[in-house]
Amino acid sequence: MNKISVRIISCLIPYKKWRKKFRAHFEKNNINVTNISLIELFLQQFDQAHSFNRYDTIVRLLAIENYYGLNNCGWNLYCKMQDSRKFKGYSIESKENFIKLIKSWEENGYDVNSSIIVNSKIKLWDGSHRLALALFHNIKKLSLSINDISDTHFYGIEWFYENDFTLKEINIIESRLEKLLKEYNKGVYISCILWAPMAEYFEEVTEKINSIFPVSNVKDISFSNDTYTRMVRGIYKIDDIADWKIEKKIEYMQNYPLKKIRFLNIFVEYPIFRFKQSNFNTILVQGEILKRIFRNCYKDKINNYFYDILVHTADNTVQTEYINKLYNVDLKLEKYFNIIKNYDYMIIKYETENMTKDFPKTFPFSKDIDILCNKKDFSILVKKTEEFLKNILLDNYHINNIKIDDYHTKVRVELNGFLIYSFDISSYYYGLNETFLNTSLKRKEHNNICFIPKIEDELIFRLVEYLKFPTKKQHYEYILNNIKFFEYNKTKLFLTDYFYKLYKQKLADNLQGAK
Repeated sequence: MNKISVRIISCLIPYKKWRKKFRAHFEKNNINVTNISLIELFLQQFDQAHSFNRYDTIVRLLAIENYYGLNNCGWNLYCKMQDSRKFKGYSIESKENFIKLIKSWEENGYDVNSSIIVNSKIKLWDGSHRLALALFHNIKKLSLSINDISDTHFYGIEWFYENDFTLKEINIIESRLEKLLKEYNKGVYISCILWAPMAEYFEEVTEKINSIFPVSNVKDISFSNDTYTRMVRGIYKIDDIADWKIEKKIEYMQNYPLKKIRFLNIFVEYPIFRFKQSNFNTILVQGEILKRIFRNCYKDKINNYFYDILVHTADNTVQTEYINKLYNVDLKLEKYFNIIKNYDYMIIKYETENMTKDFPKTFPFSKDIDILCNKKDFSILVKKTEEFLKNILLDNYHINNIKIDDYHTKVRVELNGFLIYSFDISSYYYGLNETFLNTSLKRKEHNNICFIPKIEDELIFRLVEYLKFPTKKQHYEYILNNIKFFEYNKTKLFLTDYFYKLYKQKLADNLQGAK
């Protein structure tokens, strides 16, 4: 729509009504609504030659800063631009409306229901004022309406030369853009993962990636089979990949004995994003290219190769933030155990295949820790656990308290609904009588980290666990490996009647024979 037609329309229809009809028309034809990070939307306003096409947003940002007393030129630039865009005098009402919008954000914050309209290439069509306000207030995530519009508005620096802006004015506008680019580093950090089948090539691949995109925050983590599987599922939790594909990846990756993942971040300057047709979330084009390069280079070097079990890149900055939080969470368990040291508790089933070698500096991902305690300390222990986690994790993770009953609670650390770690706190253990619990608490031991049962008592916990879940053969193996400590003559004293009968039917003879 050119300047002349706008003038004609403005004579026939008051601006506010025209604007309302304009937005209603485009919102009616929006093909989808999604969210996008601020930095992604901002950087998509550059073309492939790295020229910025929305200097009008920068002028609006200067006007906002002028409103807050941060410069004395923003409103003059804004009014000159608005008069040049439409017609002389247009800026009077435009400025009034803009001030109302600024005050609205000041009083009510960002309205997630007010979508910025972009085309299929994520080029801004309508919402430059709101983008400028988002840049000023550093709103991390914005609502988008995607419209099937082929053309775009162009407000490159040439437009300001053509509309008789002075060199001084243009320098002010360009300098503000440069300041923004320094703040956002002209790019984004994207999470990259090398899966276990690539373990022997980690160094080689990392060096090659670094020759394409700068690499940072390299971190290798080894997992047990179970926790590796959980980490893979966790990484894909907010992706739209089909569940069967995830399970197929896991199935093929289980063939590789070394369950190690290399996490790293790559920096992409002037990223190019596109919308995924499946969910209209953004996906980094350079990330797709990177995966294709290394998939083609290494698929013939990997035994039993299955599609995409070598390299994974986050689709966008939202997924990157999620993945980084997923594997970088620090629960500070040493500090936690120090806080609860004066309470009557112990950790049971401490030695399992999932337990990390350097626990409590790290912990078995997406698993739980079983804490048994005295009844009088149960409520305060739950409270202390919740308070501790909320203090160290702040609002980055969700602390979910699941009350099983009056003396059994699970305090879960979650991210986007996915379990990171759970504190399973109880003052009873189904299958064991109260006499045994009190006895085992009295003679518990400290292993320089936390309190644990004596091995004689731990074997009883393992016995009951195996009777409950016969598929968990690791508990039976633990008993066999420590059979010399097993107290046969006390099982009747410790087990409830039902579990004692079960024990006599299924295990007693085998364990006597193993002795």
